[in-house]
Amino acid sequence: MAYPQFSETQFVVSFLREYLNQFPFFPGPFWLFHNIRIPSTVEEKETGADFIFRHLSHSEFLQFKRSHKIHYRGRSWLNEPEKSLPKSFFDYYRFEVYNSDSQQFEKLRDISTLNLNDKSYYVAPLFYSSASFNTYFHRQEILNNSVRIPCSQFLDVRFNPPNFDINDGNRHFILFNKNFEGILLSEPKEIKVLKSSIEEREFYKSENGYQQIRKILDWCRNDSLEKHGKNNFKNEYLTISDGIGYLSNQYNIIWQPIFS
Repeated sequence: MAYPQFSETQFVVSFLREYLNQFPFFPGPFWLFHNIRIPSTVEEKETGADFIFRHLSHSEFLQFKRSHKIHYRGRSWLNEPEKSLPKSFFDYYRFEVYNSDSQQFEKLRDISTLNLNDKSYYVAPLFYSSASFNTYFHRQEILNNSVRIPCSQFLDVRFNPPNFDINDGNRHFILFNKNFEGILLSEPKEIKVLKSSIEEREFYKSENGYQQIRKILDWCRNDSLEKHGKNNFKNEYLTISDGIGYLSNQYNIIWQPIFS
């Protein structure tokens, strides 16, 4: 087994740099449109997440893990049933799933159900060495060499007693390879593994009301330009709070967007 040669902090920072740059933000800094939050130690115990990304219509909860690499030629030391996995699954990566003290597994599973469209993921690299990390970091390819494991899938009956018990006293691992095949052990159960780059771009672009909100903010901007001219124009009306303030001050209109 090959152990990770870089820190979790290195992976988190490099992953988030690329992950946040994927989103179709309006002109201007992304933090005007999306609320990012790094939970405190106390908050992490409540959510199971290292990082929370609040979009206009939903939130994402990310729990980061480092990966160990398992080589086919070194499988002899593995316990069953991992030792008997098909050769085609090797070489693969894995991380241990924790729950006994922190209930991290259960919290990540359950938090994805709090609101419509909310998502929670384990995030892990498809590499382990410092050389690979440095190469991918400088090429900005960390994202393309990482996976997301959707935790909402663990609500399925396959992952609950009597079919599976995260609290059975055994060690549990999530395994995955570069073909995006995944398994949850100790009893082998196939799981969904996703690329870390966004494939549902239209979902994020529309954001369940995003286009309508943009039209209102554009109207506020154009109205302000007509009233005050470019010389006195100081507000780009990039955020919802900008629009709420402008409509209230100028027209006594109370605008309160509601997201389903």
